[in-house]
Amino acid sequence: MKRGFLYLFFVTTCFLWAQTPKNDQIAYTLYNQGNEAYIRKELATAKNYYLQVIQGYPQSRYMPYALFMYTYVETEYPRILDALSYLVQNYPDFPYWTNAVERLGDIYYVMENHAAAIETYGKIATDEALYKLGLLYLANGFQEESIKAIQKLLIQTRDKDLIYRGLLVLVKAFMTKGDFTTCYPYLQRLVSLRPYAYDNGLRALYYVAMYYAQGTETESQAYALYLFGLLRQMFPLSAEATLASHYLSQYQRKNISPKEVPWVSVYYTTPSRVTIPDPLRELPLSTAKEDTAITNLEKQIDKQAQIVRRHIQEYVVRIGEYKDLSVANLIVTDIVKAGIREALGVYYRDDKYFVEIRGFSSEETAKTMASRLIALGYTDTVVVEVARVVKYTPEAQ
Repeated sequence: MKRGFLYLFFVTTCFLWAQTPKNDQIAYTLYNQGNEAYIRKELATAKNYYLQVIQGYPQSRYMPYALFMYTYVETEYPRILDALSYLVQNYPDFPYWTNAVERLGDIYYVMENHAAAIETYGKIATDEALYKLGLLYLANGFQEESIKAIQKLLIQTRDKDLIYRGLLVLVKAFMTKGDFTTCYPYLQRLVSLRPYAYDNGLRALYYVAMYYAQGTETESQAYALYLFGLLRQMFPLSAEATLASHYLSQYQRKNISPKEVPWVSVYYTTPSRVTIPDPLRELPLSTAKEDTAITNLEKQIDKQAQIVRRHIQEYVVRIGEYKDLSVANLIVTDIVKAGIREALGVYYRDDKYFVEIRGFSSEETAKTMASRLIALGYTDTVVVEVARVVKYTPEAQ
């Protein structure tokens, strides 16, 4: 999609060439050379050409085009923000003004400048802008504004994946308000979109379970028990499964029997499209044997004492923590788009979602990755040392 947009963008500027006055020909030549370098992925060269247009020919008709393309080759967020802000403010008739506004809003969004992102997205009505407005309003406690933005999105978009993500925001907004009655039909639509869900329908199932869990009558809790059990069965390693366990234990103590929810189970009882790995099966056999051998050795050395051993298990690059899973997933997507190819993950702890890259064996490697992320604008990135403490207690003699 991005490639098609840039192709159309280049075609538009080629059309302008036929109408270019003589005094603009140099600016066009430089700009065109920048585009050719960009296509060849020679980004430093492309950046140099775009800057020549921006600095040497600011009155040229190609100035806004060079500014816009410059934001795709520049890596420092402050400079990208300056270029986009100048473009949006000074070239309202630029054919791709809407795209520039959305890109500016995206950068504010990634930098967690919510006020600036809301103000920027509010200038346009693209699908992504409306979706992120809904997310931002909800994250800042403005449920009504969030609902209006997502409802407008649902009217205009045909993107099933975006409809699913938008409905997640809408349902959460209604639940936060305590408006469970209005929420119900949106839950039904949300569940029906499971084939288009980025998370294989995990969050949809969780929200339906929470919808029934808020009821006090036995039948409602029986539905919730069924749904939480289904969630744990299908997504056993998810953060939501951990939350579901608390409800399951409560209902089981009350001797409540599960009751199927047919309009949900019809979409979830088929085999899951996502294979969930078992971490125990992935544990290297040599490591397991080594741990056993060390345990036996420590016991033989001193059976009368408790031996506590600490060693570094791994280094983790923690990029940020977020209250909303959708926000965390978007951060991961944006980092991948920026060229980071490491195995990013989202982990749930203490009611927050942490975006992390795990598994670094050395502190130096982890710090190098953290530096790259900080340079991209993720200034909250830190390196965390994860240690494993093993306590050996000898058997009674």
